[in-house]
Amino acid sequence: MKKINLQFTKEQFLELMRLAYLWEMVINGHKLPNELDKKAHELQEYIIEQAVRNNIKDYLHYFKWSKAYDLSLGISSEFFSLLEDSHEDYFSQEIVEIIAKNELFSRYTEQELEEMEDDKKEKVFSDIIDQVDNEFLENGYQNLRVQPYSKNPLFIKHNTWI
Repeated sequence: MKKINLQFTKEQFLELMRLAYLWEMVINGHKLPNELDKKAHELQEYIIEQAVRNNIKDYLHYFKWSKAYDLSLGISSEFFSLLEDSHEDYFSQEIVEIIAKNELFSRYTEQELEEMEDDKKEKVFSDIIDQVDNEFLENGYQNLRVQPYSKNPLFIKHNTWI
């Protein structure tokens, strides 16, 4: 396989290490050892090898029990917190969208939505999302009521709509 040579500043290389760690955690973070994406893990290990070879050990710690360098626990915790924040943001966005869809389908019939022009439909949906977002910003999740989907058959039918 043909090799590609790249040159990085130390800061760029440290950012590459951070991105490789985050990518590997996204790909493998919730998998069992026998399900791991080996390419993601091998790439992260290769980047760590290059860091050691180039004496860039800012994020690394030598673990005697494994006789190898790996990301230090403090750095990996810091990087992991970035993932947690991302997951929390994604979760919040998903809840807002689900509630907004449910609200949209409670305000309009299926026929009204089918007849509505796309621009107007997107505007109406966007306004509802803004309303739900504002509710969460003002009151958090305290006013959130969870109801079974069966309460709104249109929601079930169009859950992937928009």
